[in-house]
Amino acid sequence: MKNLIILILFSYSLVSAQEVLTNTIELAAGYKLGIPSGDMGVYIRQGHGFYFQGMFKPKPKLPLWIGANFDMLIYSSKTTRQEYVFPDNSVSNVDVNVSSSIYSYQMAFKYVFTDKNLIEPYAMLRMGGTTFSTDLYIEDPRYPDECVALEQEHLHKSRTFNITPALGSRVFFNKSKFLFLDFSVGYTLGGDVTFMVPTLGEDMSNPVYNHSNHSNGEAQPYLVDFINRRTQVVHKHHVGNIYKSTFQMIQARIGIGISI
Repeated sequence: MKNLIILILFSYSLVSAQEVLTNTIELAAGYKLGIPSGDMGVYIRQGHGFYFQGMFKPKPKLPLWIGANFDMLIYSSKTTRQEYVFPDNSVSNVDVNVSSSIYSYQMAFKYVFTDKNLIEPYAMLRMGGTTFSTDLYIEDPRYPDECVALEQEHLHKSRTFNITPALGSRVFFNKSKFLFLDFSVGYTLGGDVTFMVPTLGEDMSNPVYNHSNHSNGEAQPYLVDFINRRTQVVHKHHVGNIYKSTFQMIQARIGIGISI
């Protein structure tokens, strides 16, 4: 009888521990939409990207989660055809691509208002750093089925801080609360940052590219040198304009995650 009581108590303690440790870690990933606002909204159109987020609950009974977030957003990408002369004097037309992206890496804090239902609304605060990056990439036409760069160069890079308050909700698919749909809307505010808007193939009479119309400082045209290896003549291409403004952006995210 004594052994039976000990076995029952031991089994109960295991079940209780399992219940306490359940749903204390979550991993989520998904799609992100960014809509610049303020002065930044004049220069940048909306961008699309993805995010990864991992969080844990330090104390199971508290509705507070702590973790980290990484996301990437592409806000512009332009491609034009250029003649390229190889060292053996052969000539080929290549695609010159200039793309601009925003990378954010943040600490994340989340307060869940209720965890008694399948729908769990929450408030979140993310804060950290952001990098604006513009890159030039020329794919090698000799390797059409492989991701081989003929030339690759970082044209511009700028960093700033960011802070993003957001509201969202987790929607679980069943009572086990393992798989959930996650969506949120937030507003990002950061410091002053410089960023490039690619202009390859654009109509330069467009007011967006007429830097004399901007009150927040003149745009700086960015020129890239291309050299003809056969004639050694250097010619310049206007690949983008550099602007300066405060980092302001509306963000909407939807993703899927697991809670363990």
